[in-house]
Amino acid sequence: MYGILNLIMFLFMMTFLCGILACQLVRGDIPTYDQYGNMYEMSFRTVWNGFLGMYQILSSENWTQILYAATEFQTQYHIAWISATFFILWFIIGNSISLL
Repeated sequence: MYGILNLIMFLFMMTFLCGILACQLVRGDIPTYDQYGNMYEMSFRTVWNGFLGMYQILSSENWTQILYAATEFQTQYHIAWISATFFILWFIIGNSISLL
C-alpha cells in the first residue's frame, strides 16, 4: 500500500510540474474559441488548466486535440515543434511511469 501511495504522489507531482511548464510554453497561444465558435477547453491559461491538460495527455483521452491545437497556433512563431516534442515526451514518459 505504501508503494502505491508513493507512486500516486510522484505522478501527481510530475503532472503538476509538467502543467506549470506547459503553461509557460503554451500560455496565450491557444485561443479560448476557434473560428467556428467551438471552445478549446485546454488553453493552458491557468496552472489548474495546465494540470488538467497534462492529466488528459497522461490518461491518453483525446490527447491529440491538445497536440494539434498547440502546433496549429504556434506555427506562426516557429516553435510548434518544441510544444509537440514536449507533449509527446510527456505522453511517453507519463505512461511509462504509470504502467510500471
